[in-house]
Amino acid sequence: MLQHGYSISINVREIRVQQISISRQIKCHVASDNVRVYSYLAVREATMCNTQLGNWQDAIDKIWHAAAENGDLATFSKCSNDVQRIKFVTRKQLLRSVDWLQAYLDNCSDVQMKSAEKAKCLRNEGNKHFQKKSFKKALDLYTRSILHSPEGPHTELALGYGNRSAVFYHLDRYTDCICDVEVALKCGFPENTQYKLYQRWGQCLYRLGKIKCAREKFLQALKGLNSQTDADLKRKGEIDEWLLKTESCEDVPCVTGDIPELSAPGVSYGTSSVLPKASAAVSLQYSSTKGRHLVAERDISEGDTLIVERPYAAVLLPDHYNTHCHHCFIKLSNTYPCCQCTKVHFCSPQCREAAWSVYHQYECLYLDILHSVGIAHLSVRVVLTTNLQSVRDLRAQLSALDGPQQGIDGVNKAGLYDTDYWSVFHLMPHTDDMVTDDLLQYTLTAALLAEILLKSKFVEIQPQTVDDREDSSKSPDAPLPKRDKVNCMVKKRLENGITGEEFDFISGLLLRHIQQLVCNAHAITELQASEVSNSDSVEAHTQVRVATAIYPTASLMNHSCDPTIISSFHRDTLVVRSVKAVPKGREIFNCYGPHCKRMCRTERQEALKGQYYFTCTCEACEMGEYKDRIFQAFRCVKCDGPVCVDGEQLQCRSCDHQSEVTKHVDAITKSQGLFVEGLRLLENGDIKGARSKLESCSDIQRKVLYKHNRDLAQTQDCLARCWAMLGNLDKSALFLEESLETTKLVYGEKSVEVGNELSKLAGIFFNNHQVAKAMPIINQSIDILQMHYGENHSSLFELTEMKNCLMQLKN
Repeated sequence: MLQHGYSISINVREIRVQQISISRQIKCHVASDNVRVYSYLAVREATMCNTQLGNWQDAIDKIWHAAAENGDLATFSKCSNDVQRIKFVTRKQLLRSVDWLQAYLDNCSDVQMKSAEKAKCLRNEGNKHFQKKSFKKALDLYTRSILHSPEGPHTELALGYGNRSAVFYHLDRYTDCICDVEVALKCGFPENTQYKLYQRWGQCLYRLGKIKCAREKFLQALKGLNSQTDADLKRKGEIDEWLLKTESCEDVPCVTGDIPELSAPGVSYGTSSVLPKASAAVSLQYSSTKGRHLVAERDISEGDTLIVERPYAAVLLPDHYNTHCHHCFIKLSNTYPCCQCTKVHFCSPQCREAAWSVYHQYECLYLDILHSVGIAHLSVRVVLTTNLQSVRDLRAQLSALDGPQQGIDGVNKAGLYDTDYWSVFHLMPHTDDMVTDDLLQYTLTAALLAEILLKSKFVEIQPQTVDDREDSSKSPDAPLPKRDKVNCMVKKRLENGITGEEFDFISGLLLRHIQQLVCNAHAITELQASEVSNSDSVEAHTQVRVATAIYPTASLMNHSCDPTIISSFHRDTLVVRSVKAVPKGREIFNCYGPHCKRMCRTERQEALKGQYYFTCTCEACEMGEYKDRIFQAFRCVKCDGPVCVDGEQLQCRSCDHQSEVTKHVDAITKSQGLFVEGLRLLENGDIKGARSKLESCSDIQRKVLYKHNRDLAQTQDCLARCWAMLGNLDKSALFLEESLETTKLVYGEKSVEVGNELSKLAGIFFNNHQVAKAMPIINQSIDILQMHYGENHSSLFELTEMKNCLMQLKN
């Protein structure tokens, strides 16, 4: 049973750091000598020994323990604001106790350096796999070679792109091949072999139906063949054959099968006059009990688009660096690596330049340490996105406020709550709800990020103002001491030069943003298919988090375990749609993660209290867990009804028959073991073995579990997939239909989960040539998915294609 969770918020534990280690040994081989290690590796190895990145969480845990023992933690708890907390950590020099930190910060540029030798090594390994026709492995190695090649006109970079273009051609990715050919030529591909690229370019154009352009490239390839060697004469014959093909063909449109680039929709009913990223059907309101919240300004229908918002700032997760653009998060087909580091890829030169100008030039050399702080990485990205002058403007604006702010927090002078830094600053940090232990760890992380801002030259503290940091009572506008005035005359103030007080303010902002992210960070997700099999039928899909972002407008919605809306993404643009009709004057609710269809009430309450500091009183929580128990029920031996746990007894909801819980323990334990083993075999490609284990599991479950038990539905879904992979689409459809009935009861007839299950069933009927059954299922799935995602979502592309194909067959 496919579960499409749309987790909006990030778990608080993600602020805890994960262990990051840098391998001390890099083995690099060449085709002619599999044990040769290039000299540069020895130099890099020596550098890395002095630059080993430790575990940041371990480091701050040790600082915390020491602070608890020597009384510093108690003193820290008395700090009344974020700047004081930062000053406490700075004055105590707590980061100095992390022995590996300074060495890493001082030498990380050497670790991240590109190397033509490393690039050549990877390219040679790619050549081996290319010769074996292991094109996917060759593609990965050529891409890594490009990533390590120094930027600029360089033979190694050109060869990397040239070789990768050959892989793209063999994988029928003709547009990507052409892109690589063009880049290879610009990077200085060897002139005496450029004819190979022009020939490949022509072949791609021919495959794409651009016959006239293909002919021009073939002619260019012939011009590059100057010698009369046997190999060149053979090549000339090949090109002549392609030229003959072009003479008898006209340009034709080519259907590539690629999903077209889709744009984000607009909001329904026009734009709000207060919320520029929201619909006019939505109003911003405030109350002492609810805080800021969104209310329906008019009757809202199912499927209305309420918010379309790009993030103020967002960070791609490290696990997706090789598969997604570092800037816009689109899935990569072709890649443009960073000009300096060996970590990230971009989808275009435009994205690369945009990222570099705003934030990547400052983060580039420090990505390893930024990965180690987890979600806190986004806090420094917020400051970099804001830029230094805007931070100064915020400081001045806050200083100018005379008493409490009038109106709703985050609404700017123009009366707008926009996706700007003013709204980001006013997101709730929940500082008063946090325990001192967490606050100290967050402060240490903020101090580390502030140090990175200094090291990266985003800011530079002016020498003449160092003493000012010791006196927090001084006004930001107080006159400089005489000696500092002299220094200002001698040294021209840099654009990024700041005072000590300004640096403390920026450090305090970093700490504030870390606290805000605990409750306000959004997960950018995408639907990804499993790679277990090449089968087109009944693929397993899951929502995968690829990035973390901050959306000020969407953050205004309060939580309900049974939400009003659903979120989807177009690249990094968040699209919020209603999944329920909302009468005028009623509140619009989001789900912060714990959803009543996916978690029991007790689990939801614990999760929300632990991360968001409130006890949920939504309608679903007030109703309790009575309905949820049915989908965990056993089968009644008398009437086949749902038997739910009631203390030590099991009681049927239909006939009141009772039995003991212990009677089913052994059977359930055995079925769970069979399911896990079946899933493992399925993931390893042993489809027949998986089917056997899952059938045994299903036989046990049917005897002891209620027919709409979630576990039974999950087994049915896996069996449907196995039978589809084995080519028996009739059996696959039977299991899918059984699973679908449970999905409807659990999630609702119009839920996105049902829409996706119907999509899978439509694919089975379509591939089994059951036109009469396929068409109504396709229409049902399209109706549901359009309501949740709109008409231009990628999930509808395949369904629309199937429908068009069936319509043509009918005609």
